[in-house]
Order: sequence, then C-alpha cells, then structure tokens
Amino acid sequence: MRRRRSTYSRQSSRNKAFIIFLIGFLIIVGSWTTLKAYRYFNAPHEEKSIHLLYLEIETNKNLTLGEVLGYRNDTEGKYVIIQKGGIYFYTLSPGWNFTRELEITNRAWYPVDVETSADGNIAQFLTIDLPSKTLEPKSSAVVNLTILLPTENVIAGKYGGNLTIRLIPKKA
Repeated sequence: MRRRRSTYSRQSSRNKAFIIFLIGFLIIVGSWTTLKAYRYFNAPHEEKSIHLLYLEIETNKNLTLGEVLGYRNDTEGKYVIIQKGGIYFYTLSPGWNFTRELEITNRAWYPVDVETSADGNIAQFLTIDLPSKTLEPKSSAVVNLTILLPTENVIAGKYGGNLTIRLIPKKA
C-alpha cells in the first residue's frame, strides 16, 4: 500500500522550491543591475564646467607709461579673486593686461580632448591659451586666461561672460 504524503509536506516542498527560485532570480537581477550601473558610471562621458567671468574697467585714472604698456609689478593677485566657479578680474584700466592660470585635471582613466570657449561681452578682451588639446588619463594641464585691454576705444563699465571647458572622451 502506498503512503500518501501529507498536505503540509507537499506545501512545504513547494514553498522551498519557490524560495530557491526567488533567491536565484534576485541574484541574477541584482548582478545584472550592478553590471549596468558599473558600465554607466565608468563609461567615457563628456564633462562640462562653466565659470563666470567678470571684469570692471576704469578709464578715469592717470596712467603711467608702464601701465599703458601693460607692465605693472603690483598687479599679481591684486585684481583677481577666485571664488566658487567664478573668475573675477577687478578694476583694470585700458592698456593693462593680466594673466590668470587655471588648472584642468582629467580624473578619468581614458584620454580626453579639451575644448574651451568664452562668451559674453568680456570675450572680446579674453585670450585662452591651452598648450595641449588632449589630456592623458590622470593628468593635468594649465590654461592661461589673459585679459588684454587696448589703450583706445575701451568703454568704462562692467563686463561679464562665461568660460566653458569641455572634456570630451577621445575616440579610439
């Protein structure tokens, strides 16, 4: 005579099978999600930063010949204040020039191309000098931002704009 399994025993077997299936399914889904997240956050992607530029020009000063030619020994650090995201060139006069260095770092594990641009009414006075257009992984480069004010036809006032720096993954 055959023994019948109890209802409790059959239900318990089904529950165990379902729990084992559920755990396996969750492990597969969790692994797949982790892989997708890893690929997303570590994939080459473009980075863009925008810095506010500000310049104030005064024309009512009596300028010396050295000032007109753009040479002043006491201008270093006097007219530039760096705050969060902003580069401020304060109170320069016509004929003066001032250079500020800005360091760019590639923190990624892949090389990037660097693109810089300036907009706004300050762009007419700004020269951006980038020695290399490509940054290797985990390396830095210095960008020279130079304000060159002509001696004639400069209107006193406040000028502003944005400096945009883009790090674009280099195509293989």
